[in-house]
Amino acid sequence: MNELQVTFNPYRISDNAELSRVIKLNMPTFFDPDEIEDYLRFLNSQKQFYFTVHDENKKVVGGFGYSLFSSEGFAKIDWIFFDPKIHGQGIGSKAVRFCESHILPHKAVKKIVITTSQKTSAFFEKLDYRLEKTQADFWGKGLHLHQVVKSIG
Repeated sequence: MNELQVTFNPYRISDNAELSRVIKLNMPTFFDPDEIEDYLRFLNSQKQFYFTVHDENKKVVGGFGYSLFSSEGFAKIDWIFFDPKIHGQGIGSKAVRFCESHILPHKAVKKIVITTSQKTSAFFEKLDYRLEKTQADFWGKGLHLHQVVKSIG
């Protein structure tokens, strides 16, 4: 099987409809449907550090981003998701490494935090993140908060 070729492009407001379509493909398995409004608010406030994932046909197949909190010593990787048809093809690992490569030059950042669910925390643990905190039903019924962290620097 040929490796899926994707590109990461800076988020544009014109991507909202396609990003909304793709995140909804991950509901309710990975995201609670009530989270869509939070996601759209996030897009309006953090677009400088958010990226869309495009396949070889230039179709939006995912999104991800990061936020810097340098004065507090940490960064976050935010709202990472892909079309379920491309899960397991290494795109998530590439997206996390992409974020880390942009975070690492910020020497004040000592750790990266990802708030996810029990459905994906094991994926991040394979990338050297460790489970730091859990909270039942945080995102919605049956979707528990799993906060994972990686120390850097």
